[in-house]
Amino acid sequence: MERNRRTAEDRARIENLAALDARTHRAKVSVPRGWEVVSHELYDVDPDAIEAGQELYLCEDQFQMRSGDYIADVGWYPDNDPSGAWRLVVHKMDGTLESSLATTRRLATLIDALANLPDYTSPPEVP
Repeated sequence: MERNRRTAEDRARIENLAALDARTHRAKVSVPRGWEVVSHELYDVDPDAIEAGQELYLCEDQFQMRSGDYIADVGWYPDNDPSGAWRLVVHKMDGTLESSLATTRRLATLIDALANLPDYTSPPEVP
């Protein structure tokens, strides 16, 4: 009897997550010149209005772009914790941190920061 109850609870949880998935879409990101998307698991969720199960969308490895020898990396920290924030960092392929560009709870702010990344494959412009 106990085993059947757990199975029913598991089925209900899976059905609820499937319903969330139907309403939750990947965020639209404008890819700046000189960058290419490597992975995209950044979802359009509001951390201040998170529903049960949606915390799974707030994970460390959400989005990466590459430009030359540089990687722009987006993750949610702490992992699966709705009280956390997205972080955008740029690092070299060897893992050396180049810069931390944004820490925010607002998806729009993060998407704007991604859209305005400089092209690391071109030499810097000299005024």
